[in-house]
Amino acid sequence: MDELYQTNQELRDELSRLAQSNRNIEKRVYTLERAIAIREERIRFLEEELDNTIELSRQEREEMTKKITNLKRIVHQLEKENIQKDKEIINKENLINEFDEREKKLKNRIREISKSAGNTPKAYTQTVKLIDENEHLKHEIDTLKYNLRDRDNKLAQKKTRITDLHCQNFALTLLRYRDRVELINTQETLQNAQIWNVENEYESDENSQDSYTSDPDMATIAELADTIDGYLDNPGTNRVILSNQIKRATRQIRRKYNNSQDDIIREQRARYDAEGERDLMQLAYQNEVKKHRRWYYSYKDKHRHVINLQRDKFTLHLLLQRYKRQINSCRTENGLLEYNRDRIFDRYEKWKNKTKDERQIILNQNQNILNLQQQNLALQNNNQQNQIMTTNQLPTYSGDENLEKFLAQFRAEVEARGINVADGAGAPTGRDVGKGLLRGCMRGRLLEWYDENITTKQNFELCNLLDNTGQATIQLVAGRTAVQI
Repeated sequence: MDELYQTNQELRDELSRLAQSNRNIEKRVYTLERAIAIREERIRFLEEELDNTIELSRQEREEMTKKITNLKRIVHQLEKENIQKDKEIINKENLINEFDEREKKLKNRIREISKSAGNTPKAYTQTVKLIDENEHLKHEIDTLKYNLRDRDNKLAQKKTRITDLHCQNFALTLLRYRDRVELINTQETLQNAQIWNVENEYESDENSQDSYTSDPDMATIAELADTIDGYLDNPGTNRVILSNQIKRATRQIRRKYNNSQDDIIREQRARYDAEGERDLMQLAYQNEVKKHRRWYYSYKDKHRHVINLQRDKFTLHLLLQRYKRQINSCRTENGLLEYNRDRIFDRYEKWKNKTKDERQIILNQNQNILNLQQQNLALQNNNQQNQIMTTNQLPTYSGDENLEKFLAQFRAEVEARGINVADGAGAPTGRDVGKGLLRGCMRGRLLEWYDENITTKQNFELCNLLDNTGQATIQLVAGRTAVQI
């Protein structure tokens, strides 16, 4: 199991690395595609501007053509890199699919091992719950990754929009440059027409009112047009055709000037709008960055929670193994207890069968004891010494008196009566007579206990006191015990 967990962790790390690499490649490919589109648009725009530029020098045209060629070369190289990145993305996707298949096999293997390991239903249910929760968290992580990728794409689009705005600003600058060149060329054309008019004018006086000289320091086209109109309104000018041509030229110049002013105003407004849109885009970009950061920290929290769940799962696995060992130990002890119980039960059955026969013998012996007590009383009445001794009262013992003092008095009484307590001595036997006297000395609960456990009930230990001792009588046992002491 530890090897499977380690393999699973390694596969997860590899998946994370592949996913990160895939995201970087996708972002790079998207950026390259946008850059290629932007550069192609710029190339077309530059080609159009190159074709529409008025009277550019040959050197400038060659330089711009060279720059456009370099841009085309860069675009071609970027397309090659894009194709290569597409191949890498396909390889990464194949690796990810292979990893998903391996992960499914690993999950099935873990579940099979969990089932075959003899787990308790509770532990198995908890393991399955942890696996399902892990899958749910992985699904949430994938969703977060997809959302982050979507946010990155939107940010890239907004960056591209900002780049397009910069390109539009550059295009407006080029348009203004073209209009300025057109105005300069128009001014030069008017100056050339004025010089031609002055050279070909006949009967003109240098100081006359219809003479016109262009001021090279004229600042604006409006002043130039006003000067030409004043020259044409002079009654001394008789060149009708030239006048009409110059008027048409001045009207065209005024229209172009007004149009250029309107274009400048529109371009300024568009520029202001573009700047405002750029500011809004930058603000939206900053908001997206902040949101991306929040998503990133949320993803880190989810990842930390997944690690904690895996740690808890490993801890539960260790506890499960320990509980299994304890269960096996309890099963072993249970087997030993059952074996000992069977042995004790067999011994009890043997003892029970043995005591059934002895119980009747004890009852008969009790009856004989009673008969012997009656005979003993009769013999004591016939014996003078016994008559004298009978006047003495027997010592009593209820359990509260001093046991040693009672035994000394009882022993003296037995010796005074001449009773031999050895086995088989006297008629009736001295042992039975001694037992009768001992019972007569007892009082209270001690007498009840003696009758219940000694007189009317078989005592296995007393009946088998001499078993396995190797001695015939109790006196021999006492003597051997004294020697051993």
